[in-house]
Amino acid sequence: MFQELGFDLTLASSPLFHDEPWTEERKGAFERDFDAKVHIYEPRSSDRAWCSVRFSWQTNFETSRWNPPGLRTWFETILEQEAPDLLLVNYAKWAPLACSDAARGISKVLLSQDLLSLNAHLQAKLNPHFKGGPYDLGKLSPRVVHPSFLEAIRLDTVEGMEAELAAVDVFDLAIAISDWEAQVFQRCLSPARVHHLPLVFEPRDLPNRYAGAPIFLAAMNCFNLQGLALFVQHILPIILRSAPDFRLRVAGPICKHLLPAQGVELLGFVDDLDALYADARFSICPLLGGTGQQVKVMESMACGVPVVSFAGIALACGLEEERQGLVANSPEDFARACLRLWEDGALAARLGTQAKAFISERHGFPEAVHRLESALKGCPRPPKVFP
Repeated sequence: MFQELGFDLTLASSPLFHDEPWTEERKGAFERDFDAKVHIYEPRSSDRAWCSVRFSWQTNFETSRWNPPGLRTWFETILEQEAPDLLLVNYAKWAPLACSDAARGISKVLLSQDLLSLNAHLQAKLNPHFKGGPYDLGKLSPRVVHPSFLEAIRLDTVEGMEAELAAVDVFDLAIAISDWEAQVFQRCLSPARVHHLPLVFEPRDLPNRYAGAPIFLAAMNCFNLQGLALFVQHILPIILRSAPDFRLRVAGPICKHLLPAQGVELLGFVDDLDALYADARFSICPLLGGTGQQVKVMESMACGVPVVSFAGIALACGLEEERQGLVANSPEDFARACLRLWEDGALAARLGTQAKAFISERHGFPEAVHRLESALKGCPRPPKVFP
């Protein structure tokens, strides 16, 4: 998007917090494919020791744990060397990198994928129930798969939320991919400093047949485990009583951590997702909680496949009842919605077509570029040099 607006790009990154190395081959490919300069910080043992100590602290959001002195000094050098007009940072945890003397006078933009303090708070409630594995979805604690498990969370009780919002305040403009999280930012920042810019998805032209089993694509995390366990324990039994031949196809890394369950087909890693989507009658997202936008929901709609989800997830993704899928307020509602689509291929096709049109209209690249340009020009301190 920034290149479309005329900016030249420089990426600063480090393998300090993940295991995927920045090899020379990957660095070269990124520079070539994206026409961008890449700077990589190779962490030292002192950086890892710094982070190790601070990650042992019992705090939910503490920026110092992600910003060892070596990284900050290196980044200041990059800023002095490149003299950028605009600094784009993903996640408020990197706010200290935008606070150095070298960053003065530079327009600072935060791209918030999700609220880290809230995400950590939710995981702290769920993770104690998901130790070990592989998991028998039908035997996980009835308490953790109850629809009300995450209902009573209030933002003013989330440890670290105040610290995260203070970190957001460092930036001239905060961009959130979730409309709800943009509203949270507006409670502490002026409206001109907050912008909602959802994820970009291009519609995929697939030969949708709407004939196969519904699908659930999932990485391995506590939110997906909880949602799938709720489906198996509270929703699937209702469906199977009316449709004994019903089955759900589950794909993705989560499959390696699951035991077989009646009515569930574990596909594991799927090399050709287009073929999976082209065959599916619909997809499900039975998650009760999470942060940011659910990529699985957006991708399904981009592929012309309608989605069944609970109301909270639907709201975060712009999914409307009888427009791009079906929205449920209870396990019984969810089961009825699945049965409707299982029995009515024409309904699935209509909703799937509307879902793809929704993605084209609201989440396409041209619209996103226009919204980004408006956000940059409208913030209190736009870039000094706007191409």
